[in-house]
Amino acid sequence: MTQVKRAGVAVMNYRYNGRGEQVRRYLGTTNTYTFYDEAGHWLGDYDTNGAPKQQAIWLDDLPVGLLANGGQLHYIEPDHLGSPRVVVDAARDVAVWNWSLKVEAFGNTAPNQDPGGDGTAMVFDMRFPGQRFDAASGFNQNYFRDYDAATGRYGQSDPIGLSGGIATYEYSSSSPILVSDSQGLQGRRAIPARPMTTQEIFARVEVPYLVRQIQNYEPTFRYQTVGPVGYRYNNQDASFLRDILRQHEQRQSQQCP
Repeated sequence: MTQVKRAGVAVMNYRYNGRGEQVRRYLGTTNTYTFYDEAGHWLGDYDTNGAPKQQAIWLDDLPVGLLANGGQLHYIEPDHLGSPRVVVDAARDVAVWNWSLKVEAFGNTAPNQDPGGDGTAMVFDMRFPGQRFDAASGFNQNYFRDYDAATGRYGQSDPIGLSGGIATYEYSSSSPILVSDSQGLQGRRAIPARPMTTQEIFARVEVPYLVRQIQNYEPTFRYQTVGPVGYRYNNQDASFLRDILRQHEQRQSQQCP
């Protein structure tokens, strides 16, 4: 996205570097320049004269600190994904920004910019990993794409095509609590998948075999399941397919003289 218009009038313009990072937002002579580290983490925003507006402090992939309001230190409390949930004024030891976990899972709930109720709003645009809210467009800029929290989907198809999944507008396999996508390309699980059980190992082999056997009797047969991300075949799946195969075999034997 290079420009946002309302009623035919430009309200914001954008420019990107060769890595696909949004490095400049401007309207007229007012500029905001953005810098990133070598890993693609947002480091800070700077005004037309190069003065810092906000700067981030990182611990690996976790945002842990913020310099804002004239360079004052703030602490960031991230969740298991790396999304900021609380910003604390280090000098006063009070929360000045809060994005509760007890809200809409796809991020369609605005953060509380004045949790202390003192009338001073703390504007902080970081959202899910790799995302920053853009007030002009209403979308979250997510590196290679723009994320619409209202729909839980991207505004553009996946640049890497089907390599990121068959639903090319989908965000994080539709599991934003378990999966993040910091570059807008392909989701990554924040919580590693558990090891397969013995039953799941056997079912993983047996289920495709049973499906092929059933297709000898019913060529159009397909077996699909609906479950959470990372769902694995288990003994119930295998048992269900064994029953279907047994029914076909019985009918076949009854037809034989």
